[in-house]
Amino acid sequence: MKAVKSFRVVKWVLVAFLISVIISCVALIDYLQLLIGINQSELELNGGQVIYSIQHEGNPMNVNLEDFQQLYQFLTSSDRYQYFELYTQYIEMPNQESEFYEYGTNQLTDHCEGVKCVQISKELLERGEVNASAGRLFEAKDFIYQSGETLPVLMGGAYSSLYNIGDTFEAEYLFDKYIFEIIGFLSEDSNIGLSSHNIDLAKYIVMPSFAIGSEVPVTDGLKVHYANKTSGLICFNKADAKEFHDKVEPVLESVQAGEYTWTVSPVGKQYEEIFKISIRQTQIVIVICIMAMLLLEASLIFNLSKQEGKIKRNVNSSVFLQGIFLTVFSVIIYFFISYALSIIVGIKAIKFYCIVLCGILSFGMLWLKSMFYKYIRR
Repeated sequence: MKAVKSFRVVKWVLVAFLISVIISCVALIDYLQLLIGINQSELELNGGQVIYSIQHEGNPMNVNLEDFQQLYQFLTSSDRYQYFELYTQYIEMPNQESEFYEYGTNQLTDHCEGVKCVQISKELLERGEVNASAGRLFEAKDFIYQSGETLPVLMGGAYSSLYNIGDTFEAEYLFDKYIFEIIGFLSEDSNIGLSSHNIDLAKYIVMPSFAIGSEVPVTDGLKVHYANKTSGLICFNKADAKEFHDKVEPVLESVQAGEYTWTVSPVGKQYEEIFKISIRQTQIVIVICIMAMLLLEASLIFNLSKQEGKIKRNVNSSVFLQGIFLTVFSVIIYFFISYALSIIVGIKAIKFYCIVLCGILSFGMLWLKSMFYKYIRR
């Protein structure tokens, strides 16, 4: 009688465990569905393009400016993709008493040390998202800086009541001092929506991502500036996206300008590059695994019911194989969730103790069953 009751307990434990696994799988499927929604939103923001955001790592001051210029020439010379320069490097004006929007707080204040500023290329300007309500936009000549010249800037709409076209101010950009001249004010709808960047320009100062003339002395600040110029956005049509790995990636890995890293948008493309499977296909695989789990558990529960106290070696073997299967399956689920989090949040979420915990939980059930079998044999 004790054996029968004990078998019933094991069956209900198996059912509860099965339910918890199914709930976890369903939650993961739902989470992947959220990724699909994010992927669709990014696709719409990108205009259906696949966008690689590249970023220079390390200290640019240890790199020759010519190496950055050589890489820049490569990035801007292809007709298979578009290269956009976009960087939000603030400017500094510690002794300035005029009012500007502060980089950290987004508040209008005088004696502002870090001022909200963004550097853009001519190609990005030509997308048509940046429009002037007064004055003019940048022209080709504004993207070349010569020694002694002023740097033209566009002011966000929030500045229109504070300054006038033609006003100048001194500020420090990447360790070097420049005189900035206001050439226009932006309309209220001016923004930059590209990849993970969605910038409302109302409180920004917009600078040209300038190249330097041959007579401009090279400074550490200009090296950092060129590191930023080569940390832009490479936009492919979906059919041509493989060109990044075929043509661009080898150059980024071998260039003398230092180490470069990159991310890709939309999130579905990055998911495929990591796992070699689409988000939708992952959902299908999980559903198949759930069905296999149902069959496995149902078979085991049926065998337990049928034996009614008679423990056979093949049942022990089934329980052990199930423990192995559950361990591997739970670790796979954990890796999927962790990588998905790293894609969206940008942090590495994998913890070793969580992997150990997956094994403990899976084999814990196996141990309980083994203890139960030993009890029945008495």
